[in-house]
Amino acid sequence: LKPKAYKPQVVSLGPFHHGDPELLPMEEHKRRALRHLLRRAKRPLEDFVAAVEEIAEPLESAYLDLGADWRGAGGGRERFLEVMIVDGCFLLEVMRAAGLDWRNTAVDYAPNDPIFSHHGVLYMVPYIRRDMLMLENQLPLILLEKLVAVETGKPTVWYPSRSHACSRTRKFVSFFR
Repeated sequence: LKPKAYKPQVVSLGPFHHGDPELLPMEEHKRRALRHLLRRAKRPLEDFVAAVEEIAEPLESAYLDLGADWRGAGGGRERFLEVMIVDGCFLLEVMRAAGLDWRNTAVDYAPNDPIFSHHGVLYMVPYIRRDMLMLENQLPLILLEKLVAVETGKPTVWYPSRSHACSRTRKFVSFFR
């Protein structure tokens, strides 16, 4: 198999490809997206950390071959949670910039932003979208739901009805069309 078939080309999401040298340039954009989301949500980072800590074990178990350097003592779990929060907030911002949310996130970003401007959405988001589909480069849906719950101040509701679950799934899947 060619590495291009399973390795992301522009962005790492989650722990498996985090730190790959060819993907490091996107880290700056991910951190900027986190800052924008925090500013818009008017919530401190600590609220997001506490919420994601609540689901740390299910998040870890979502990654089958997650190494010991990402788990438990010795800073592994903290590093893992940091990656989850930064990458999750980035992904939410990308999805919103691409038009999946009623809010216009683009107003928060510079008109020449390489990712979140109109130009960035047209030319960079397709590459990000492709990388999101790679099996080793995905984030658990429970992470995104938890981040949205903290951002909006509404409790996380775990699929209260079949129609709610289906509408969320349709909304997420429509991002890939």
